[in-house]
Amino acid sequence: MMKDVPGARMVEAGAADWPALATAARNLVAERGLRGLSLRAVAGASGWTMGEIGYRVGKKEQLIALLLEAERAASDAADHRWIDRLSSVPSFSGATLAAVVSGYLDDTAINRREAAIFWEELLLEAGIDPSLHALVTPWIEERERFWRQLLINRHPKAEALARVIMKYVVGEQLYSVVLGADPSYRLMRDMGIRRLCGGILADAQAMESDLFDHLIDMLAPTEPIANFTKSSAWPVAQTTAALMRDRGLSAVTHRSVAAALGVSPSAVAHHFRTHMDLVRAGNEALYEGFRENLDLDGVRRRLLPDPKEHGGAIGHQNAAVGLSRATHMIALAGARDPAFAPLVARRRKDRGQSTSLWGAALFAHPERYDRCAAQVTSMVLGGDLFLAMARGIASTGRLSAVMNDFVELAS
Repeated sequence: MMKDVPGARMVEAGAADWPALATAARNLVAERGLRGLSLRAVAGASGWTMGEIGYRVGKKEQLIALLLEAERAASDAADHRWIDRLSSVPSFSGATLAAVVSGYLDDTAINRREAAIFWEELLLEAGIDPSLHALVTPWIEERERFWRQLLINRHPKAEALARVIMKYVVGEQLYSVVLGADPSYRLMRDMGIRRLCGGILADAQAMESDLFDHLIDMLAPTEPIANFTKSSAWPVAQTTAALMRDRGLSAVTHRSVAAALGVSPSAVAHHFRTHMDLVRAGNEALYEGFRENLDLDGVRRRLLPDPKEHGGAIGHQNAAVGLSRATHMIALAGARDPAFAPLVARRRKDRGQSTSLWGAALFAHPERYDRCAAQVTSMVLGGDLFLAMARGIASTGRLSAVMNDFVELAS
């Protein structure tokens, strides 16, 4: 697999110590991100010298390409173990498939934690750096094939279900890494997965909605949020949000925000004393911008008359892209630093707020489209947008396509 990758000569030579280099590089990406990866740090963590890496691998770009191929091969092997594990199952009921999806998420979050973080980091960077599209797309296609292979001839709506599960897993995986030890999160997540695999809408006879709402509240208690949109702190929050959106969370410091504003770092610290305060403010500014720019009437016009004949793109797409990136960055930060976990929990709690305003009208039984259904819809739509950005695919029309899958599964 690696012979076509730039820098693969050292693998062709059968370097026995390649696993040490790959493991060190992957762990550094999981800890610092792709932007924090350096050949010097890899050398120090792997036992290789800088000279060996330069001669046998090449530059950082070649190392990333080789690492991606190694992780892709490991991912494919792990997915095939799931195929083998379930080979005796002739067909999937909704309950059985939900257990499989939950188990798959737990397997990646617990047993392959660094690999899961690497995958999500790679998707984020590919959405920002077009040079990664060609490297990432084949891996995405392999994971899409895995879910189709798992479901084909085992479920009457295998194609639509495989598509939404793939997108849901992309959206949910980092939350499982960060929040997986929290029973409230696990119960809430697994209720959502059962809905995903069982037709999205609530069972009219089962009173689940109250329990789901209770679990959401336990996951992240409501906090009073300072409204600083009209205060002198608002430009600082907006500038922080722009840095997060365009350059990543690692770019956010008091000094970088001050430089962008043309003020002193102490002026930024006057409004937001700690780095966490600054990140939280930037995240709130991104959400505020998304709420202001989200054209719900436009969404309804595109989706409700006939989803197949309309584009389905949310107005002001940049707001959705910025929000998607920022949400992902916060989740990655939580995977690396437990201090971010409460912010991750709050962002997970907020999922579905916009979809709850228009999603119900798409279904024959809108009264059964509750908060759980709205959250599942949001997670799938978020995963879809993130995959589209990673592949460099235009998002126009994708909203309608995803909702068509949901309508098919609910029918």
